[in-house]
Amino acid sequence: MKKSILPLFLIFFSVAVHAQDVSRQRAEIARIEKEISLIDTQLSANRKAQKSNMAELSLLKKKVANREAIISQLDAAIKEYDRQILLKQSEIARTSRELDTMKSRFGKLVRESYKIRDSKVWFVYILASDGINEGYRRWKYLQALSTSLRDKTSELKEKHAALEQAKANLDQLRIDASKEREKQNKEYEQLKAAQKETDKVIKSLAGKEKELKKKMAAKRKETEKLNKEIERIIAEAVRKAKEEQQRAASKKAVAADYKLSGEFASNKGRLPWPVDGGVVVEKFGQHNHPVFKNIKMPYNNGVNISAPAGSRVKAVFDGVVKQILVIPGYNQCVLVQHGSYFTFYCKLKEVSVKAGQNVRTGGVIGVADVEDGNSLLHFELWKGTEKQNPELWLRK
Repeated sequence: MKKSILPLFLIFFSVAVHAQDVSRQRAEIARIEKEISLIDTQLSANRKAQKSNMAELSLLKKKVANREAIISQLDAAIKEYDRQILLKQSEIARTSRELDTMKSRFGKLVRESYKIRDSKVWFVYILASDGINEGYRRWKYLQALSTSLRDKTSELKEKHAALEQAKANLDQLRIDASKEREKQNKEYEQLKAAQKETDKVIKSLAGKEKELKKKMAAKRKETEKLNKEIERIIAEAVRKAKEEQQRAASKKAVAADYKLSGEFASNKGRLPWPVDGGVVVEKFGQHNHPVFKNIKMPYNNGVNISAPAGSRVKAVFDGVVKQILVIPGYNQCVLVQHGSYFTFYCKLKEVSVKAGQNVRTGGVIGVADVEDGNSLLHFELWKGTEKQNPELWLRK
């Protein structure tokens, strides 16, 4: 009995895990497809403003990356279906063997029962006993034989039904796996189209090398100036925060600051996006130029997020506005403190808060400026004077 329970448990456990995996994969694919839809909308707005520019290339490269991510998810789903098919085939083979064994034993019971199929035969068999005790034993044997035959008949039917169900499940798994392969093939075609479109823009931009390098040199200066200014501002804010803690008349203010820091830290990976419908088009860190691979882009202390034109910029967590400043190339910027953490929002054409003002999660800070038909927000996140990758903090 124990030997038969373990395989069944493993099968049920495997089916449950498979269902969870499929559900997660479908949710992730739906999220990525939603982002692709946002990218297509922004590409349309971008092309109306200006053709073959760096903003369009950034969106296209993100679209390609998303298509690759969907293919990866589908590949994982197909592998899981293949694994489940093998398990189901193994289950069917085992059930078939058990059924064959049961049929053999059932045949023996049927043959024994056939010999005494008539109640008169039962009566004669019992009467032919040498004494009451033997007659009683014969009667119990016949009774047990009859009960066993009924039970085995029932077991045989259940096992046969289980086998048929397993075969039906196997057929469904094969159908589902086939559908996933069809989806993957379609994704490959869409990926090729997106790559072709990207290559076309890269080729167009490559013909503007002199102009692009000039713009990049200007951007490098702007980015370096921004980085230095933010690092100076953050360092100054951290220094002042420490002084305020030391001067605090009560431990209550310090405790509140630590509490806010802890709450912010505990929400890593779950912070809301600073704009709705945003797509990261330039990631954290240093990267090579998308057209001229031998040239490194300026180090990005945060992320650049493309969003629909006129997007409102929102605080990602409760905090207090520490400073509002204007930096050439980045327009208006807002620094918000969340205990020992800081968030920085740049490229705003309008600001709706002031220094010293408390903001709540989701509270509007301002409106993002428009570049090439879309809003572009530069967003940074700091833990004290340590810059963080914002994508690790924002919810998926």
